[in-house]
Amino acid sequence: MIQGAARYARARAETASPDQVLLLLLREARLSMTRAVRNLHEGKRADVHRDIDRASGIVAELVSSLNHARAPELCANLSATYEFVLARLVAASSGRNVSSLEEALRVFCPVAEAFEQVLAPGGAR
Repeated sequence: MIQGAARYARARAETASPDQVLLLLLREARLSMTRAVRNLHEGKRADVHRDIDRASGIVAELVSSLNHARAPELCANLSATYEFVLARLVAASSGRNVSSLEEALRVFCPVAEAFEQVLAPGGAR
């Protein structure tokens, strides 16, 4: 069952439009941060590290994919936000600090939600 779900997820990502890929990344980063908070509260250190590492990798990819030539002001703002989130994730990972992790999630969520409102099917384009 898990292998089938993994194949489906991979096929979905490989055939997705750039907007759909962005939404998938944003949702997975948010989910990973949420899981990390829960796992930190539950004392599941290995899971916390995995989830923070996954969220950090996604956010770093979001930073590197910004097209500053196309929208300089928007990209500068997003870059600053993503860099802040990354710094909080690093702090959370190195010190198992739940407040840093919750702060990263609190800052990231409105950005993800805004993209979802615009890019999701039927969104406000």
